[in-house]
Amino acid sequence: MVMRKVLFCLLVGILTFGSTKMVMAHDRNLSLSKKEQAYIQQKKVLKVAVLKDWTPLCGIDEKNKTNRGLVIDILNQFGEKTGFEIVYVESENYLDAIEKTQKGQTDLMATMVSYNQMPTTYPQLEMTNPYLISQTAVIYEKTTDLWALHDKSAAKVKGYPEFSNEEMLLYMVFDTPGDCLAAVRSGQADIMFCDIFTATMHLHEYANRDLVSVPVNTNTYFSIGISQKESPVLKDLLNRCIEGLTREEISRSLIYNRIQHGYDFDDFVYHYLYEILCVFVAVIFLILLIAISHIRIKSRNNLAIQGYAKSYNLLADTFGEAGLDYDYMEDTMRTFGQYAQKLSISNVTENFSSYLEEENKEISMTKEQFQDILIKGTEGKSYETELECKLKTGQWRHFRLIFSVITTNASYKRPIRLLGCLIDIEKEYQERKELIYMGMHDKLTGLLNRSAAEEQIKARMISGKNISQDMVMIVDVDLFKNFNDIYGHDCGDDVLKFIGKAIRKAFRKEDILCRWGGDEYMLYLPDAGEDIQAIQKMCQGLQEAAKKYEFEKKSIPITLSIGGALMGQRDFKMTFKKADAALYDVKENGRDQFQFLLD
Repeated sequence: MVMRKVLFCLLVGILTFGSTKMVMAHDRNLSLSKKEQAYIQQKKVLKVAVLKDWTPLCGIDEKNKTNRGLVIDILNQFGEKTGFEIVYVESENYLDAIEKTQKGQTDLMATMVSYNQMPTTYPQLEMTNPYLISQTAVIYEKTTDLWALHDKSAAKVKGYPEFSNEEMLLYMVFDTPGDCLAAVRSGQADIMFCDIFTATMHLHEYANRDLVSVPVNTNTYFSIGISQKESPVLKDLLNRCIEGLTREEISRSLIYNRIQHGYDFDDFVYHYLYEILCVFVAVIFLILLIAISHIRIKSRNNLAIQGYAKSYNLLADTFGEAGLDYDYMEDTMRTFGQYAQKLSISNVTENFSSYLEEENKEISMTKEQFQDILIKGTEGKSYETELECKLKTGQWRHFRLIFSVITTNASYKRPIRLLGCLIDIEKEYQERKELIYMGMHDKLTGLLNRSAAEEQIKARMISGKNISQDMVMIVDVDLFKNFNDIYGHDCGDDVLKFIGKAIRKAFRKEDILCRWGGDEYMLYLPDAGEDIQAIQKMCQGLQEAAKKYEFEKKSIPITLSIGGALMGQRDFKMTFKKADAALYDVKENGRDQFQFLLD
């Protein structure tokens, strides 16, 4: 423990010495309109409510007695780009900062929190776009049964939104994240939810092996709160400044503001004089110390991986699903859990990346998709994706993969493990597919409805393909009103169904077939102009099939009038009008014919 403190303090000193400059870039200026310049000249000063103990987002540098943190860096940069003077007003707690901004005592509140972009509603407050998105973690003692949440108490920062509205959780309110963690350590509360950066900072400070931090499938969003008394111009300026931030700038600021610069060097020399002499005099001892530290870091990383593995094992066993464990260095995928025995994929698949390139693989994921998952997963967010897996019965089913990609400092933030759980969503997928189908198709005829047909035609128009030989065709049932008047509306509906089925049978798979409205059908035929005779035969076949219609075992021939026009250099709307004109000519000339305008 002493040696670890020696190394940590030396690192603190080096980083403190080399970190005296602003960690965020200032080379991208905001382009200000006259309205924005006038607002800045009138406002001049922005008062910001901040918290003094919310490292690394905002806090107090005890040595220099200045405000510091990620949001402080962002606001300082905002002030330099716009000309605002930024004045920081310390608040007692999160709720106090909210209330100051609501009452107009401050213009901004630096650290407004929401979960999964669910809006956090406070009267008289607006929110900017998030400047930081963090995975959420749950912190609890190892002896706590995380899965039995009945009668559990959750520590929550005063004013924070509730992580969950589950009635089984009893929320206990505290002023700061540090107070919440102390409540969990003392047994006053069972669990607490917080962003991954706050969890890392406080667990490192306590160095308590009895506490466990596990990520959950929820993100924490940090935004800047704005008093509604302020002009919308301020929100727009802040959002533009936030959008201009790069991931590297945010990462540098977070890392810089994690270092505790308040450590007193004189106290360090007084307490660790012997260790300092050993470090500087004995080079061999320094090498040994670094090696021991490296081994300890690897051990902690292994413990973290084991924690992830146990969580996903528990998740797979509890819900009867299948788990996945991918070792990046070995390129080996392992499956576990009750459902894994039903999967066709082997329990251990070596050379998994090469396996994903095989044609007869038992999983729908490609090698490129898998590599994309590993890369995105290193951003510290929670991810899920959908895929298909083959069962031993030969059936393919749809699954949702919920996963975490694990990286460490030792791996230079490259992925080393992927741990996840496959959840069977076949029923959900089929229901979703059915809803999509119902939304695109006419209920009576089974053909596309007008809206879906227009979307497909639009996609054809913008595809870059040659559409000059495409044809728009209108099919109309002659004297359709007679079917309803003479035989009843059941007969009329049956006629429409019959013609819809006949159209599907007569025309090609790639044709866009639609019930346009009433007894009128619209057909969009790609490349029809390349073989007009074939299209004429299709129309003849459709008209012949219509004449064979029977209702209640009584023959009632149907005649169809058909008009069509080639697209040429026209758009769809004009071509539809020409097809409609051709249809009108057919009706004027006695019906039961077809006519195409090919110019």
